[in-house]
Parts: sequence; C-alpha cells; structure tokens
Amino acid sequence: MKGLVRVGIAAAIVVGLLSFGAAPGSAAQVSCGQVITQDTKLDNDLTDCPGDGVVIGADNITLDLNGHTVDGLSCTEDQPETCVHQDGIDNSGGYDNVRIRNGTITAFENAILLEDAVRNELSGLDVTGFRGYGVLHSAGIHLIRSDRNRVSDTVAGGDPAILLSDSDRNTIKDTGTYGGVEEHAGDGLDLLEGSDDNRVIGNRLFGEGYGFLIESSRDNLLKGNVANAHFGNALLSAERNVIIDDTLPGGSIVVPLTLRESNDNLIRDNTVSTPPYSASGIVVYSGDRNIVESNHIGPTDGYAIYVQGSDNLVRKNAVPIADYGIVVSGAGNLVQSNSVSQTDVGFVVAAGSTATVVEDNLATRARDDGIRVDAPGTLIRRNVANDNGDFGIEAVGGVIDGGGNRASGNGNPLQCLNVVCR
Repeated sequence: MKGLVRVGIAAAIVVGLLSFGAAPGSAAQVSCGQVITQDTKLDNDLTDCPGDGVVIGADNITLDLNGHTVDGLSCTEDQPETCVHQDGIDNSGGYDNVRIRNGTITAFENAILLEDAVRNELSGLDVTGFRGYGVLHSAGIHLIRSDRNRVSDTVAGGDPAILLSDSDRNTIKDTGTYGGVEEHAGDGLDLLEGSDDNRVIGNRLFGEGYGFLIESSRDNLLKGNVANAHFGNALLSAERNVIIDDTLPGGSIVVPLTLRESNDNLIRDNTVSTPPYSASGIVVYSGDRNIVESNHIGPTDGYAIYVQGSDNLVRKNAVPIADYGIVVSGAGNLVQSNSVSQTDVGFVVAAGSTATVVEDNLATRARDDGIRVDAPGTLIRRNVANDNGDFGIEAVGGVIDGGGNRASGNGNPLQCLNVVCR
C-alpha cells in the first residue's frame, strides 16, 4: 500500500463522513487525494492533482464523475523527477463491487488502478495514462490480481491503454483503446502474467505497438473486435485462447497475428488483411495443436498462413491473393479443405516435415505450382489444382498418393508429379 493513501481506515471514514453528509446521489465537492467511503457524485473538476486523484475506501460504492475531469500532473522524459507516482482513481486497497462511471481521467501513471479488487464496474469513461511526450509505461486502466471486473462503453489510452496482470474472468466490452505515447510504443490491450478466462468482446483495439498482446495467459476469448496496430497482434507462450470473428487489418509492415510458442489456441472466422509489403497474415512459430480455421486472409505480399509446429489443423481458410498461400512445417499437421488462389505457390509442405496430410484443398491460378510437397511421407488426397502456371501438384518421391486428386489446365502438360491426377 502506498504511503500517500494508507492513512488508516478510521481516518478514511472520518473524511468520508465530513465531506459527504448529503444523501447518496447528490453532488459533492471533492478534493485531490480524498478517500471516499460512500456513494459520491462529483460536483467539480480536479485539476493538477499532486498525488492521487480520488481514492476508493470502501466496498459497494459508486463514484459518479458526473461528466467531470480528474486531472494529474504532466511530466516529461527530460525531467523524470517530475513524474511522481499517481493514480487517477486508486482502488489499490482492493475494495469490491465498486462502480466508477461517467467522466474523464487523465495525466496519471494509471488513470484507474484496481489491485486485488473484485467485481468493479467501469463504464462511460474517457481515461488516459498519457502524461507527456516520451513518458512510457503509463496505463489507462491497470488491473493487478483483480478478478470478475467489467469495463464497458469506455475509451482508454496509455502505454498500454488497458493492462491486466494476473487478473482473471474480467470482461472488456464495447470499448476503444489507443495505445501509444510515441512512435511504435504502446499496446492497445495487454493480458499478461497469468491473466486467464477473460472476455474481450466488440472492442476497437489500436496500438502504436500491438493491438492486443496475450503473454503467458490462457483461456481468454477475443470475439468481434477490430484490432489494428503497427506490430499487429500476438500470442506469446499463450495456451487455449480463442480468437474468433475478429477483424485484423494488420500493421504497417508486420504480421496481423503471430503465435509464438503458443499451443492449443483456436483462430477461427477472422478477417485478416495486410497493407502492401507486409510479411504474412497468420504465423505460428513453434506452436502445437492450434486450430486455424475458416479465416479469410489477404491480399498479402507474404504468406497468408505459415504454421511451424506439430499436430496443428489448418482448415477451411480462404486466401484470394498472396505470395504463398498456406505453408506448413513440422510433424503431424493437417491441411484440409482450404481454398487458395492467385499466389506464387498455393500450398507448400516444407522439407523435413513428417506425417503431414494434405486433403480436399483447392488451388487455382498460382503463378507456379498449385500444391508443392517437399517432404516424403506426406499423404495427398482428394485435392483439386487447376489453371496454375506449372504443376497442379508437384511432389517429391516418397509421398503417399491417397487418390482422388484432380488437376487440369496447368502449365506443365504432366499436370501432376509423383501423384496421379485425373
């Protein structure tokens, strides 16, 4: 607990009683750093607070900012001594069932801080941790070990805009984030350090860094969001997360969605596009048992989907335009029922891959091969590869021809190599 705030429960109650004798819901004058212990509606702005803005001091209360602003001290990277620790709305005391609504909070290290707090509700807010150009690590909303809280109908900015650390089962809905305090620094939403089972639904997540970053966290749901940032979006050492029905426009030069050392995630029904010269659409590095399914990816100048790892499923994705459509490398991967068109090469199974299955896919209008398999032992069956520049299917010796492959109109009159195509 911070020395500025921890004046003791008795003192906090005295301040609350002296300042808020009026009935709950009536407007009240509040001063910077004041501890509130009952329902409070602000009747004034708080400007240039030298410490915290308002301090929560009790469970089961409502702080209605009533359209007012709580403002801290700005500071600069050139004068770090001016950057004192400040929280706009400080619930580091861990009070539960607190409602904070309807106002603006700005120029604090954390615009809103919840620490060890449960079932708080934040709504109708415009909050920012921006304190001055170049001042990093000032969050809009920061949850530490805080569970079952809800953020809705809010705009949040900072570095990052919203940060969850070791916080579970929270909901973030219908909220906009803008992460960044200078070029390419600041994420829209970070779920870190074991932040599990959170629900992120219907938000717009913008960042100068990542739109969303999930690291060392699991079982989170991101659904119906638009996430657009310079570095795209990423899962790092993250497991069993669900990314569905999101729009991922991609960053200025990097991948819209990267999974690195992340297992058992579901990536489904997303729309992924990239600006010119972007590397790829969805990339999985060293990831196992992930499902990449029913996504629409492209146009992209790189790989639409690149998967490196074991036992991943790449199924029912649509790739209209890309340099490379779908590329897999590793063991036991299944590439099934995808549609790829207008690429350099439609599908690639990289050399050294084992026990890969390529089945029921459609590859058309590639400038080179529709399907290229460089790994013996790959099972190829029931694919269609038409109107490609070279082979429909070009496979190395030792592949397993499962039958049912078809190819026509390809540039090489053989149509297929090392598999039989009708």
